[in-house]
Amino acid sequence: MAPFLDPAVDNSVDTIRASNDLLLLAILTTAARYANFSPDPSAAQPSWLHGSYHSLVRLVDQQLLRLITQPNANDDSLQTIQALLILVHWCPLDREAGGCRSRFSESSWWNMMGLATRWAVHTGLERRALQPFLNPDIQPTAEDVRAFRTWVYLVESDH
Repeated sequence: MAPFLDPAVDNSVDTIRASNDLLLLAILTTAARYANFSPDPSAAQPSWLHGSYHSLVRLVDQQLLRLITQPNANDDSLQTIQALLILVHWCPLDREAGGCRSRFSESSWWNMMGLATRWAVHTGLERRALQPFLNPDIQPTAEDVRAFRTWVYLVESDH
């Protein structure tokens, strides 16, 4: 799903929920897009969305609004940036007559990518991600690698 997630760390709902609600919702919303995949092309409605998909999207919207209007200290984290990147690349779907429509547009992508980039700068991700790899006497930790992967993904995605 995302090359910055670490299966050794991000391996349970409880672990992810404890670290960041928005990250959990971004992962669940993305996974719920394909929860009931059916290759039946004659189906009138998309049969691949989980029954709770649109409820999850509403929760994502609520968390994004809270993040923008009422951020707290827990939001200053690598996981918030990761959640934003997942939402940039797996933009939620909205219901419309006859099925679903992606929210993706040039301006929505630009706004979400800008939010992720500014959040990364605000939290000092560029320093945190690069510093451990500049000193050959220091062995980078798993968290250092995770920060580096997230930074590289962010920079690559913005070009």
